[in-house]
Amino acid sequence: MTWPLRPARKGASMRIAKIRAVLICGAALIGLSAPAAAWAQARAFDVPAQPANRSIPEFARQAGIEIVAPGRALRGVTTTAIKGQYDTRTALDRLLEGTGLAVVADENGKITLAPAAARGAEEAALEYPEILVTATRRAVSVQEVPMAVTAIGEEQLERMGANGFADFYRSVPGLLFSEGDRNAGGFTIRGIASTGGDNQATVAVYLDELPTDDSRGARSVMDIDLFDVSRVEILRGPQGTLFGSGAMGGAVRVITNKPDTGAFSGKGQATLSTIHDGAENYELKGVLNVPLVAGRLALRTTGYYIHDGGFVDNVATGRKNANESRTYGGRASLRFEPSETLSLTATAILQDTDTPALGAVDRTPGAGYTWSVARPSYQNNRLQTYNFLGELELSFAQLMSSTTYAKKSGEMSASNDIVIFNSPDESESFAQEFRLTSNKNGPFSWVAGAFYLKRKREAFQTVIVPGFGEMLGFPTDTLIDATIWLDDQETALYGEATYEFSPSLALTGGLRWFSNTARYRDVQNGIATGLIPVANGPYSDTDRKVTPRLVLTYKPSSSAMIYASAAQGYRIGGVNVPIPIAPEVPAAYEPDSLWNYEIGAKTEWFDQRLIVNAALYYIDWTNIQIGLTEPMTEIGYMSNAGSAHSQGFELELTARPTKGLELASALSLNKAEFDETIPDTETIKGRRLPGQRKFTISNSIAYEFDLSDTTALSLRAEHQYLSDAEIIVGGETVVLPAHHLVNARATLKRGPINLTAFCQNLTNSSQFVSYSYRQKPRTIGLTLQGQF
Repeated sequence: MTWPLRPARKGASMRIAKIRAVLICGAALIGLSAPAAAWAQARAFDVPAQPANRSIPEFARQAGIEIVAPGRALRGVTTTAIKGQYDTRTALDRLLEGTGLAVVADENGKITLAPAAARGAEEAALEYPEILVTATRRAVSVQEVPMAVTAIGEEQLERMGANGFADFYRSVPGLLFSEGDRNAGGFTIRGIASTGGDNQATVAVYLDELPTDDSRGARSVMDIDLFDVSRVEILRGPQGTLFGSGAMGGAVRVITNKPDTGAFSGKGQATLSTIHDGAENYELKGVLNVPLVAGRLALRTTGYYIHDGGFVDNVATGRKNANESRTYGGRASLRFEPSETLSLTATAILQDTDTPALGAVDRTPGAGYTWSVARPSYQNNRLQTYNFLGELELSFAQLMSSTTYAKKSGEMSASNDIVIFNSPDESESFAQEFRLTSNKNGPFSWVAGAFYLKRKREAFQTVIVPGFGEMLGFPTDTLIDATIWLDDQETALYGEATYEFSPSLALTGGLRWFSNTARYRDVQNGIATGLIPVANGPYSDTDRKVTPRLVLTYKPSSSAMIYASAAQGYRIGGVNVPIPIAPEVPAAYEPDSLWNYEIGAKTEWFDQRLIVNAALYYIDWTNIQIGLTEPMTEIGYMSNAGSAHSQGFELELTARPTKGLELASALSLNKAEFDETIPDTETIKGRRLPGQRKFTISNSIAYEFDLSDTTALSLRAEHQYLSDAEIIVGGETVVLPAHHLVNARATLKRGPINLTAFCQNLTNSSQFVSYSYRQKPRTIGLTLQGQF
């Protein structure tokens, strides 16, 4: 259990990107040593006598340290009360008196506890640390959270070789990701998929405390690199109470590692691989943590450069492996702890991806990994995030303030033999959140907060038809050149409280009130307007709503939990571009919402050697936002119509029958379809929701054993299967076939050095994973990692 600018269009930025990436990675590997953990610093502690699974995370929070403990060893253990001024080691020793637990390691700022009698014994090898999550805005073991949540920790992400979202989503039941070029995908949870248009996504993606998706035009998500990430949390089911709009299907949270004021540490990693019938990939990554003032001030820097080799040949230009991409970025975080009760953290994050040619392929049978378009098609994306986080320990609660400024920009050009479509855009966001989390010292606990988000987006859309202007007598071939301004402002108040009637029975209730205002205006020019600029707007629309959540939790034993919940999720509305000849087009579209009814169980068997988690759910989705097209002008707009439902079953199994061996499986059964037919739309009663897959399963086996006293070998194999899916393209149903994916990895560990050989897509499957994108061909490579 673990506690606490628009980019240059092409070419010119490539050399700069490489130079900057090398500098970032180099900086992350250079530093001066600092003292180890600051045990001697005196702090004020107030931890009442209570079960260990409450007192240890509370102690870690008050001490400002990270503690890892085996969940099994905490079951049924009660710790003594600690109150007063102590140095951290003395306080921890007093807390653990009579519990049978002891500190067995203090490495890189992480303190590990284990049963004192089991140190170095075979029994200790079977104690499995659990991952702490903050899905309920409170640090709790994933097995203690009464909702369907999957947490993938840093070590597991490394074992999977996960660089981005496409590398882990198949291992999570109910989670799907539309693969394509980097930063061009989107998540779906439990079949709740958007039906198209310029509206908000159904799954919220968070980078620490900031939602990264745009309120409108959320056709893709920024694929954040997962190096030096503490964990990824996947919350299945609506999270409208604590996480707000866009989380109607669920939420994906990327939690980065924070600076450690007590330990100097670092890690470097280099990877080289080759794609079957494609080019080579290479990447360089590094992280450095430097305590500048022991116990008070620390700096953590991370840098990475990733070159993804291409594997799609452009027949028209003769260029092989055209769809290469380059991603570079880094994070710098400074943490200051002026007192035992106050911590201040400033973080800057940058990620830039340049894809000179898109990876779409020809769908003609036999075309394989080829594309035939002479005109350029490319995509560039940049994300900049700056956050200031303050955390203050009060006598009754923890106060958190998170202030974030983010800038996101992208540029995409797509073309065929007739039309060139360019769509650059930029957005700026400011977010402020205040949150109070009560100290869990009794049967009643609560979380309350306020959230404010203001986002401005400027988008440009240009449609060029070469030769069209000359044919009609115009001096330009630009059919339409539009500049669009979108402003969104969201204010929310939320709260959630839990009362434990007994150690085995608890009731949780929560509410969120929000008010969202969307504003729109544009200026259009081109052949379509007779070369006369036409301005539309400004138009605005305001929506307000209250979303509730109710959960009943029953624990028949210390190793089992059963819960029943009902929760509402929502997605904000917006405004449409007026169409003068079509007055029936609504001026605005409303929020849509759904109710999720769920029964779940989380259980541990045979001293935590078998973990079985399951969930059964039914979702009722009403007033769905749908994308429509006005037939005379062929201009798209949004409206609300119809309803749908989704029902299913999810199962997660983890078995550890003996030392070093772990088997895991994740299964999802889902049926999601429309409940009624809306004329002249893609909404047809009984039709599956777009992209929905009825059956998915992921299996993995991992075995680690010692070759000598200093050397170990770790082996891992994965198999994943996704059943077929249906999507609508141009009014026609397209079937994405079922497909398998097999991966394998072997890691040789010797002290601080790891050498990994891996093979992704072992069988070289080439099935379509989205409309015009095939599964990436077999990739074989080596990764060398060292840490200190």
